[in-house]
Amino acid sequence: MKKLVADEIEEIKKTTSTRRRSTSSKSRTTAKNSTSKVSTSKSSNVDKATKNPFVFALNTAQSLLEISANDDIYEIYAGNDEYVLFLGKNSSYFSSAQDNLSLKSKSSEITIFKTDGVYRVSTNLDVEISDNVAFTNFGKSKDLISFSIADAFKISAKSNKLSITSEVFNKNKFLTNLSVPNSSNNCLIISDEDQKVYLPYSFEEVDKKFKSHSDKYESITDLIEKEYIKPASFYKNPFTARFREAYKLMRRREHGSIAAALALGVELAFETHLHPAIITACKNLEELDIYLDCLDDNELDKFSCFDIIYKSVPVILGKREKGTSF
Repeated sequence: MKKLVADEIEEIKKTTSTRRRSTSSKSRTTAKNSTSKVSTSKSSNVDKATKNPFVFALNTAQSLLEISANDDIYEIYAGNDEYVLFLGKNSSYFSSAQDNLSLKSKSSEITIFKTDGVYRVSTNLDVEISDNVAFTNFGKSKDLISFSIADAFKISAKSNKLSITSEVFNKNKFLTNLSVPNSSNNCLIISDEDQKVYLPYSFEEVDKKFKSHSDKYESITDLIEKEYIKPASFYKNPFTARFREAYKLMRRREHGSIAAALALGVELAFETHLHPAIITACKNLEELDIYLDCLDDNELDKFSCFDIIYKSVPVILGKREKGTSF
């Protein structure tokens, strides 16, 4: 006799619950013992941080900022008052009010001299200039090409080629200016203030994804903005969102069957104390199991796969009337 789909889902749901119960002690132990593992990870991150990928030098005589970078991923915004730079895999954000800028990386060299509001750009790379950029005095000398631009512009490095567009720096567009700490790659931030959710990520996974889909994203920053920042409205209906994110986790990250994904979605849709963004933030089923075990035991302080921060809008209470108690 054929099983009905509903019966199959119910059976898998029971299996999933059994799986969670059978792994609860292991997961709980993992959660409680993860402090030492995390300490090692943090120590490793500190070691990486000490190997500074950028070297700065300031030539005050020429008002020149010189930067040496280990990475060929970068963006430079040249405006009327300052340069804004996003350098490296983690899109580190820097700004400088110096008139002139020199940037050298593994394979590129760019020098920008500003005189009377006009930028003179020289580089050893091929250049693709957008139609809306007005440039003059184009020239070539040995391995360098040069040209002048009078208006604000943006330089993007991609596959040993520079693209130049007429784009003004917009602070609200970038992750580093959205109240998210630069070091919060291992942090889930659910912000009512910004009406956004900032998902955790590792630089390694972002870099790998960018290299695999470089035609889809303009930069690392663009990738982070599109893939790791969600509007709060994405989780507007918690019941539906929990089902959707659990289904995606099982199908895409665990490569489970449709029936198993449906079963997990149904199971977690009714977990009213589970914010759906936490499911999105979990890299795999093991991390989700650990969180659910900590939630069941009311020991969320022991969950250390990633940090979770809630940013709520302050509530202003009205004046209390006489004789009223709270």
